[in-house]
Amino acid sequence: MKLTKGLTWPFLIFTFLSLIVFMAGLASVQNRCYERIGFVAPTANSAFNLSSPLFETCSHILRFHWFTFAFVAITLLGMMIAAAMGAGLHYSRPFWIGMLAVSTVLMMIMCETFVGMQRIEEFLPWESAIDAILAGAIATTVGLVLLMMAVGTDWEHRRGHDSHDEKYQSGIGGVAVPVQNVRVEERV
Repeated sequence: MKLTKGLTWPFLIFTFLSLIVFMAGLASVQNRCYERIGFVAPTANSAFNLSSPLFETCSHILRFHWFTFAFVAITLLGMMIAAAMGAGLHYSRPFWIGMLAVSTVLMMIMCETFVGMQRIEEFLPWESAIDAILAGAIATTVGLVLLMMAVGTDWEHRRGHDSHDEKYQSGIGGVAVPVQNVRVEERV
């Protein structure tokens, strides 16, 4: 098994499961928000009750957090699809590193937000849900960093690796280029 693929799948699964913990805590906080302010279920007269100021409060407070969840989830699902296709992560590595970098920054913002919420007395009734969000956000951030390292370190295609029966020599600007039928010992 190739080392990059061998490292990528466990990190993908760990990160995705951590993101599910984050989502569960976030859903709990949003549900408790509606319960705390006495959210009234929609009736036939007020379709979805979207005009209620109470609805606006809870739905607007957490919309950036739900966007972050969706962005990271789509990135991870896309990586799973690309990894399942074989060399998909290798050929699109710069794209995935960029998506992982943005996802990591977004999850770091979530960590900072919910660490701050732990210190506010108004959020003490939601302490267990905020702890779940924070645990999921920290674990997801760690998983995203590990994924960046696994995808960014292309062990199979690094200079001097003999797995493809090719030798690499320094090309223009120090970029490794494969050279066919040339042995390293024969170069001058």
